[in-house]
Amino acid sequence: MIFHQKNNPEVSGLIIFLLVLLSILSCTKEVEIKIPKEEPKLTVNSFFSPDSVIKIHLSKSAYIFDKKTTIVNNANIELWDKDTLLEIMQNEDYGNYFSKTKAKVLKKYQLKINHPDFQLVTVEDVIPTKTKIIKTEQKDSVMFSQYNNAFSQVKITFQDNPNITNYYEVILAFKYNDSIPFLGEFEGLAGIYSDDPVIKSEMDIDINGFGETSVVFSDNLFNGEKYTLTLLYSISYGPCIYKNYTLYVYLNSVSKNYYNYMKKLHQYIQNSQSLWNNTGEVVRMYSNVNNGYGIFAGYNTDIDTLYSK
Repeated sequence: MIFHQKNNPEVSGLIIFLLVLLSILSCTKEVEIKIPKEEPKLTVNSFFSPDSVIKIHLSKSAYIFDKKTTIVNNANIELWDKDTLLEIMQNEDYGNYFSKTKAKVLKKYQLKINHPDFQLVTVEDVIPTKTKIIKTEQKDSVMFSQYNNAFSQVKITFQDNPNITNYYEVILAFKYNDSIPFLGEFEGLAGIYSDDPVIKSEMDIDINGFGETSVVFSDNLFNGEKYTLTLLYSISYGPCIYKNYTLYVYLNSVSKNYYNYMKKLHQYIQNSQSLWNNTGEVVRMYSNVNNGYGIFAGYNTDIDTLYSK
């Protein structure tokens, strides 16, 4: 007995899809990418400020597929003030080293790091003088982004020192004064965007992104002048507008090494995100460490507090 069966279009479509998939898979080819393996170097990470002890984290660079720990605990770290040895920094495990010395403004601090497996590592930097905030002004919900994120505005006025080139960083932190559903008494860093000419000349920030957690800039466009910096910031995603919160404005006077490092870090983060879309470029991080990697840099902070209700 012969049975006749009509073609099922769904089955036929599935068969065609599987055949196409098999043909694609059969055409794939494994490509071996050789990543050069460099000799490991000591990596220093430390930001220090006035009247605080100097703390550093010490690790070593590693090959991308190396699963061994990179923490370095057995180094001898000398803290110097010019030609004077101040102390041997104490290791408290997990790669953390602490001084007893409290840092002072304009003193040039130097680290000399000795380890039997590495070359002598040296690095130095200073804490600049503080630039004080003269005035801050704030307005809530001045605009919305393409994705309907609410942005508020803050203006920061300060007097630049005319005698030297100055470098700055602004950080905006916030804390909700009321308990927010699902968040509670939440606090964090605001996302910053700005079309201020000073920021636009130094950084490229997409208003439709998440914003930056800090902005860095020099006094190249306002050397020796009183300047009012205008920033937009967001403390929530979407159209939700929270008004009962405290805004903390941090104006950091930073060293040139701090400025160079943070500028490269911003570029690195932006390009890392762009690499997923094949549009980014590899960014080599800035370092002031001799015979190693990382950063050792000073900063000096002035803070103002605003209350939004």
